[in-house]
Amino acid sequence: MKELQVHGKSMWPFLSNGERVEIDEKAADLAVGDVVAYYAPETEMKAAAHRIVKLIVRENRRFVQTKGDSQITYDDLVPLGDVYGAVCGKRTKRGARIDLNDPVMRRLGTVVAWNGRIVAALRDRIHVATKGIVGTGRGRMRMKIKTTMCWLPFMILRAYNNVTNVLCWIVGMLWLEMKSLKHS
Repeated sequence: MKELQVHGKSMWPFLSNGERVEIDEKAADLAVGDVVAYYAPETEMKAAAHRIVKLIVRENRRFVQTKGDSQITYDDLVPLGDVYGAVCGKRTKRGARIDLNDPVMRRLGTVVAWNGRIVAALRDRIHVATKGIVGTGRGRMRMKIKTTMCWLPFMILRAYNNVTNVLCWIVGMLWLEMKSLKHS
C-alpha cells in the first residue's frame, strides 16, 4: 500500500487538495467508478488520480478512459500499464480515514462515473452547437469564447456536474457516519 498527497481540484469533492490517498498497487479488477493513480507525464507531479469512466480494448491493448470528477472533459486514454493502482482510501487534512472500498462508496463512484459520461457527451453537443470551442487537453478545456451565449452553457454544465458530485459525496459521508454509529 502506497500513500500519495493530492494536488489540485480536479477530483473535488471526493478528493481535495492536501489530502492523502492510499493506493492499492495490487488492485486487479478495475471497474468503472474506481479512482486510479496513473503516470501522467504532462503534469507537474508526473502522476494523476482520476475516476475510470470507461474500460476500452483497442488492437488487443487495454486502456482506461478517466475523467476528473469536477472536469467536464475526458482525459487522454491511459494504457493499463501506466496505472499505478486503485485509490482505496484517503486521509482527510484532519487525519480521518475514509474507506473508498466500502460498497456504498463504490456504488456512488459508479454513479459519479456515469454522470461524468453524460456531462462529457453534453459538453461535446454544446461544443458542436456553439462552434466557438477549440480542442481539449488532459482534463483541461481551452476555449475561444466570443459571446456570453457561448460561455453560459459550459458554466451551467459545470455547475450541474459539481452539484451532482457534491450530493453523491454527502450521501456517502452520511452512510459512513451511520455505519460508524451502528458499530459503536
